Amino acid sequence: MVDVKRTGNGFAELDVALKALKGWEGRTGFFEDATYPNGTKVAYVAAIQELGYEEGGIPARPFMRPAVTKNKSRWSDFAARIAKRILKGTQTAQGGMEDLAEFAAEDVKQAIEAVTTPPLKPGTLAARRAKGRTSDKPLIDTKLMIRSVQGKAVEE
Repeated sequence: MVDVKRTGNGFAELDVALKALKGWEGRTGFFEDATYPNGTKVAYVAAIQELGYEEGGIPARPFMRPAVTKNKSRWSDFAARIAKRILKGTQTAQGGMEDLAEFAAEDVKQAIEAVTTPPLKPGTLAARRAKGRTSDKPLIDTKLMIRSVQGKAVEE
């Protein structure tokens, strides 16, 4: 925990808080340990879904960029509240970055849930049904991708 002592102008507190944040970064996304049963990295599949893969006939189904666009100001407001707690000494920089990254992860999960277009191809739907799955929603077949979205604080 950062011990912040009050002085007349407040700049000393800000300096202490900024130094505490140095070296910590909040990251949201798909980390190295997230893999499908066959060993394929979830981050790889997520990137293909986000951007599309024209040669493979996979259209883009963006979720990460829309999540950022939609929630940027919400995340900024949340970060400001965290900064105040760090200044008060009631939260660590690491804890604040973790909270912010997890907050953003929930919005990314909601963005994945919201994807409905482009619709799945008939062959994809048939393959799902052959496995006993009935969802026709993109990105939600096994739900591994959505469960793999995480927020973490990492040291730079």
